[in-house]
Amino acid sequence: MINELGKQAASQLTSDEAMIERLSAAYAACFATRGKNKGQLRKTSPKWRTDAHVMWNALKLEFFPYQAKPFSIMSNNMLDTEFNTLCMQFARKAYEASA
Repeated sequence: MINELGKQAASQLTSDEAMIERLSAAYAACFATRGKNKGQLRKTSPKWRTDAHVMWNALKLEFFPYQAKPFSIMSNNMLDTEFNTLCMQFARKAYEASA
């Protein structure tokens, strides 16, 4: 279900099929899949230098800005600026939809 929501939201941002798959996979990896926190944003970030890490930081920055770490934000911009920009737009849309 989370992956389907990710694909729908990603398709609104870009028409590139590979980028849509990349965004939705990163989005799905940011959430707990089992246990009492199933379906909630993971407490710890995914492995550094992965798409999931970039998406997790974008979601964390949008939903919990007081917990954001400056180095993570800077490093995301250095890795892949296009993907980081799409992740930030994705997180902003998710935040607006939840409010």
